[in-house]
Amino acid sequence: GRNIHVGIKSSALQVVVAGEVVLEGQLEHKVIADECGWQLDGAELVITLNKEKEGWWSRIVMQDEPVDTSKFDDVPFMLGDMEDYQHEDMRDRVSRMLGTGSHGSASVF
Repeated sequence: GRNIHVGIKSSALQVVVAGEVVLEGQLEHKVIADECGWQLDGAELVITLNKEKEGWWSRIVMQDEPVDTSKFDDVPFMLGDMEDYQHEDMRDRVSRMLGTGSHGSASVF
């Protein structure tokens, strides 16, 4: 097997594979190190970090490029990219599936 070392501290992460550092850096936020862990799943290394505080992280380690987390909790508007006539057709289909008549559930959308 591979020689793997994963070092998890409250604010830092290090992964060494066969003597080569493949990931090392300061975590964006603190974790509870004693409750973190890692395992091999086939050929993949799975690292589980237990956050000290709840919330989205824009990156794991500080040298990573951050992602925009501002819309992670937004509920997607499934009909957003449709034309008006497509909205009507979708409402009709959903109404028929729900058995509520022609436009009975239009207010849902």
